[in-house]
Amino acid sequence: MSKTIEFYFDFGSPTSYLAWTQLPRLAAQAHAELVWRPMLLGGVFKATGNASPAAVPAKARWMNEDMARWARRYGVPFSFNPHFPINTLTLMRGAVGLQSRRPGDFARYVDVAYRAMWEAPRNLGDPTVLDEVLAGAGFDVAAFQALVADPEVKAALVENTEQAVARGVFGAPTIFVGGTMFFGQDRLDAVREALAAGARPAPAAGAPDLRPRAVALQAADAPARQRASTYPEPFASRMAGRTKHPLGELFGLKNFGVNLTRLAPGAVSALRHAHRTQDEFVYVLQGHPTLCTDAGRTPLEPGMCAGFAAGSGDAHRLENATDAEAVYLEIGDRSDGDEVQYPDDDLKAVRVDGQWRFVHKDGTPY
Repeated sequence: MSKTIEFYFDFGSPTSYLAWTQLPRLAAQAHAELVWRPMLLGGVFKATGNASPAAVPAKARWMNEDMARWARRYGVPFSFNPHFPINTLTLMRGAVGLQSRRPGDFARYVDVAYRAMWEAPRNLGDPTVLDEVLAGAGFDVAAFQALVADPEVKAALVENTEQAVARGVFGAPTIFVGGTMFFGQDRLDAVREALAAGARPAPAAGAPDLRPRAVALQAADAPARQRASTYPEPFASRMAGRTKHPLGELFGLKNFGVNLTRLAPGAVSALRHAHRTQDEFVYVLQGHPTLCTDAGRTPLEPGMCAGFAAGSGDAHRLENATDAEAVYLEIGDRSDGDEVQYPDDDLKAVRVDGQWRFVHKDGTPY
């Protein structure tokens, strides 16, 4: 299909439920493809400074009445969940995992989750209750538990959420038609009009649409990456004090990445590492980090740069041994099949299908 509707959702949002009841029919009527984008709404709130309407009592009372009106208008059942707000981390990991690993079960899972949340309300934040609901719907509970515990599934949800924030998402439901964003289930008429007007379609499924809403922006205003590191523990916690602001994704760049990175005093850029197929480049903007390579330690200052050719084997990282913040740009390509060696740590990484997979040096997974 040439027309696409992208639906950013979280099961914990009652207005996302209302949108879910309408979007499949709307998409079919418009001959458009409905693309599901599960995200963690709590992560979006944290990254954007937004908060649930339930945090404002007067607004919460009004919204409860308004949602009931919209449910009547749509002709769908709706019962406000007495356990709201509910931690949906496991639920959303399940959505991401099933979407990628068992797509044939995805639509049924979404149906079960939304109905158990907003039609016959259950406390799906309680693992025992969630297991009961899934078992009652015919899901293999043990397989589901293994799925949501998979590090790659966890990382995929984080990535989905970060991409949503990078596109300007601040709440749920958020809907994109081409490059135009609509927020709220009460904007479905505008979505329908955009489809009728032939809005520019989003990229093919699997290629996230991160096209900018402006020609340029202040790099310092770019949202920070939600997850501090993709490393497994015990290495991830060693990245405390490092903050990355992805820039390339804001403009839809896919072949290479650009980050504005900040190192607090005492922080490091990464474990010392060397890529097999990826070139890397850094340019110091502020502060005085130290470049640590196989050749030793090199003090850097604003205006200095360094590059690391693919396959050189020269393991490197930046360290901030000063009492002031260091800021730099880092640029690197995104080559599938790339491998990373970490000479100082029991770790090895391989990039597969756009994701990093980490193993011990003997090949056993973390």
